[in-house]
Amino acid sequence: MTGTAIPDPPARLAAPTSPSPATATQRRRRAAEDAGDAPGGFRAQITRTGPGCTVLTLAGDMDIATTDVFATAAAGAVTADPGGRIVLELNRVGFLAAHGLAAVLATHDHARRSGGSVVLVVDEVAPAAATLRFLPAEAALLIYSTLTAALAAPAPGPEPT
Repeated sequence: MTGTAIPDPPARLAAPTSPSPATATQRRRRAAEDAGDAPGGFRAQITRTGPGCTVLTLAGDMDIATTDVFATAAAGAVTADPGGRIVLELNRVGFLAAHGLAAVLATHDHARRSGGSVVLVVDEVAPAAATLRFLPAEAALLIYSTLTAALAAPAPGPEPT
């Protein structure tokens, strides 16, 4: 007797699952944080150039979501070298929001109270330069177009009280 083979039932394939947008966003954010970036790709890198001078190189967008990363790094730089000069290199900042500008001014104030100073490095064509035009005159921040010029300049003297 010849029989006919009964075919095996087709295998059920699981429907492909695509990660939800929130999960993908969380993965990107986690990867950025693992790489040393804040959400949005903001990065703050501290370099000590010698006693009394710290360079804080900033890159990415400095807005409400990332200002706390800057503020923490800047406060650490001021605290680590009271009375020193903090050089904020802003040429790689793609967007400097009002929150970022307020944090720069707070860092300047913190450094002054510690006997130090803050100088900025930003070329006139850098995106952050447009926001810096809103600095109040009483802020009296020195601005250089290159890091080399900022480091070669004498440290600002104490501000009058």
